[in-house]
Amino acid sequence: MAKQKPAINGRCGAKEEIRPVKKTWVKIKEALQTVLRVFGLALLSSLAFRHSINKRSEEHIKVAIRHSRTTALLRALVHVIPIGVALWEIVLNWYTYYAGSREYNQIYYQIGAKAHELTIQASLATIIFSYVRHEMTLGKGLPFGALFSGLQISQISYLWSMEFWGLIRGDHLTVKRKLSMVAIIGACFALAATAGPASAVLLIPRLGYWPSGNTAIWINVTSAEIWPERLDGSSIPTHCSISSTFPFSNECPSSEWQSIETQLLFMANALPSSFEPLGGHPIYPFEVQVTGKSSIRQLYLEATSAFIQLPGKNLSNIIYGMVSTTQQSVIADALVVTGGLWNEAMNGIDSTSHGASPSIKQDAVQNIGDGYFQPYSLVSCGSDTIDGTSDHRPIAFPIANGYDFTLWPNLEQIVNASISGLPAIEFPSLNRTELLDLPGSGSDYRLKWVELPLPLFNSTTIGAILLVPQDPGQDKSIQDIYVCNVGAGWGSSSINTSYIVNTMSSTSSHINFDPKKLAQQYISQDSQQNIFSDYYDVVEKDPILFDEPYFPSIPIVVTQDWADYLNPFVPELNTTIIDVLLKTAAQNHSKAEHPWIPIDAALSCLITNGLARTGFTGALQGTPRSVVASDGSTELDGNFWLSGKGDYFIVDPVESKDWLKLQVESTIEGYAYNVRGASPKVAIVFLLVYCVLAIAHILYNGVSGISSTSWDSIAEVTALAMNSTPSASLRNTCAGITESRVFRIPVRVLAFRDLDANADGEHLEMVFGAMKEDNQSQRIKPNRKYGTLPGSYRDTEVS
Repeated sequence: MAKQKPAINGRCGAKEEIRPVKKTWVKIKEALQTVLRVFGLALLSSLAFRHSINKRSEEHIKVAIRHSRTTALLRALVHVIPIGVALWEIVLNWYTYYAGSREYNQIYYQIGAKAHELTIQASLATIIFSYVRHEMTLGKGLPFGALFSGLQISQISYLWSMEFWGLIRGDHLTVKRKLSMVAIIGACFALAATAGPASAVLLIPRLGYWPSGNTAIWINVTSAEIWPERLDGSSIPTHCSISSTFPFSNECPSSEWQSIETQLLFMANALPSSFEPLGGHPIYPFEVQVTGKSSIRQLYLEATSAFIQLPGKNLSNIIYGMVSTTQQSVIADALVVTGGLWNEAMNGIDSTSHGASPSIKQDAVQNIGDGYFQPYSLVSCGSDTIDGTSDHRPIAFPIANGYDFTLWPNLEQIVNASISGLPAIEFPSLNRTELLDLPGSGSDYRLKWVELPLPLFNSTTIGAILLVPQDPGQDKSIQDIYVCNVGAGWGSSSINTSYIVNTMSSTSSHINFDPKKLAQQYISQDSQQNIFSDYYDVVEKDPILFDEPYFPSIPIVVTQDWADYLNPFVPELNTTIIDVLLKTAAQNHSKAEHPWIPIDAALSCLITNGLARTGFTGALQGTPRSVVASDGSTELDGNFWLSGKGDYFIVDPVESKDWLKLQVESTIEGYAYNVRGASPKVAIVFLLVYCVLAIAHILYNGVSGISSTSWDSIAEVTALAMNSTPSASLRNTCAGITESRVFRIPVRVLAFRDLDANADGEHLEMVFGAMKEDNQSQRIKPNRKYGTLPGSYRDTEVS
């Protein structure tokens, strides 16, 4: 049999099987052509490997469908770059990469994300083209609406177009075939629309606080010494019974009373009246600063109220008071020292496996969240009088917020006593005449602490009675007094500090409070919803809450001798601290629109300030881990601290068994990659779905070996259509298509013999409608070259 001769004229098709080529350079040339076309560099391929040197540079015959695993894998290279970048972004965020404190120009990240989006869209278009070509040439055809799907990959509107609707409604496909086609094309379009934003989310570093190590710390006091449930004066230094205007000591319960004086000065409307037109009625500061050995703490103060309803009695009222809190001094000091050591350790790190050095930061925060408590106190006061030296009536104290009536069912004792209309409980062991013998001048504020018995005065820490100075024109037989109920407890909180070089660092705190969990223990199911919402709002907005029995969780009882240390004598002023505080607050009452003596605020701050100094003699213990530097010197081991693999401080296990142990979490503010929040997690899901789809296509190419680069542009599809026989199925479509049924028509690409009887070649045409049985021989064969129509070719010479 004579060998079939290929066509001499490049315009004519020739049926020619691809034969093995021994020359290595030909294989290299074909591989380079494939790679260049895969990456959209067909122009370079055309210029570098021209098949004709005549002036017309006519097209050569070519293979439409190629069966070669090597070529198929080369054509799958289009997936490598977008998959690689996507996996790199996922790993970068998953393992937390710290980029530092510098804010880079966002345009660079946006350009990078856009470039990645374009490569993903090219990859997804390749998947669609591969599926469409396979169905058009080797399969049973596909609806006309799917023909241009790969060319519209960047247009999400395709999913609600007539073309896509026609694809769904195609009649010639089985349900299984139709579902697979809709799933593949729909998934590719959805990923093409979301890949860009997903890549941008993962590529652009986010400003926030990021983990930078953790360690346990030890303080050489027990938890019972720092947070006792009962305090007496046995452990207080004797010199604390006298104070001074100079804050030379921090170990006494009354230390830093000058800060409370500053707070009360503003509360008493002591601002000049000239400021009122600018800001209206002066507002007192929410917090003042008090110091420890190494730290600055915030003393928070806020007004509060509670509704009291006696069970079964027509007696109710609103109790007003002042609640305050501050950080525990010994723990705040230890935390600040820990922050300083962390900062020193991080300065020795140039870079890490997870990004830039933590020393390159905008802020660094050390936080203790679990196992930490701080004092919260609430004081409610009511006014009363002593009517001369013969007034032997017992003193009645206001009911505490959170009073448990089940512990004292004798409600008549509460109903029959009242202070300024407030429900109160009589204390028979103290009558009014005894109060007139309090030490001090009648022109001073005089304070008496009273230990109130349980369970009659449950939810009460101690009682307080204040004698008010008599005005010059006042009846000397009448003594005005304030009777106060003091409640205090240790509340679960979190404390943090930001380290600032060469300054005493400040600490702040917030409540650790789960209103739902605690309310379920005490409140009926019917009323829980309102409690949840009210408590949630309080906890979100304020660092203060006092509502027993929900918070604070550990109640405190103090003795009179301990409380007396809160109000020592000040020799320089020849009076006591409470007198100084209240006279300071009252000095501008004549200028105030609403004169008010903040007795409850002063007592609340004094109690909280004193409680926060328990365990004051304790300090941070342990030896920091160190390493030997290249120059032989010893420096702190910052890498170990940053790794979080163990405790940074080394302590003796026997000596430290009773010490207080707390966990410190370190965070830094800067730009980093992380999966914190919903956005990066959703972005990772989208990119992972894309990677799975692209890798599946690579595996398909490698196993089947079927590939093609034909008809992946509008020009090539147009050329194929121009060389095809017109179909009656497309009648009246030359001016547009308005009926979706047109897009349901099946379309295939088939091979036809050339019209010229003398020619020995085949060409390809687009065929619409169901394929007849006698056309099975016209299926395209892999690795066969196809050309044009010699018999009807209109050759126009270019002069």
